[in-house]
Amino acid sequence: MFTSFFFQGKLSTYRFCDNVWTLVLKDFVVKDSSQGQHNTTAPPAQVPRADKVKIVACDGKSMFSIID
Repeated sequence: MFTSFFFQGKLSTYRFCDNVWTLVLKDFVVKDSSQGQHNTTAPPAQVPRADKVKIVACDGKSMFSIID
């Protein structure tokens, strides 16, 4: 079975420095795409929420090129 999740939030700040993205999201919510599709009698799943979330992402290819 394949399950996917979606997230949503209001972009507060973003920064790109030295091939690293930093995103700060407010009112963050995670949603399960299959929620309610498989078992309609199951109670609704709790949706994780957060006031503020920080996501840091970098390019994996450039990290390996520095090491070599």
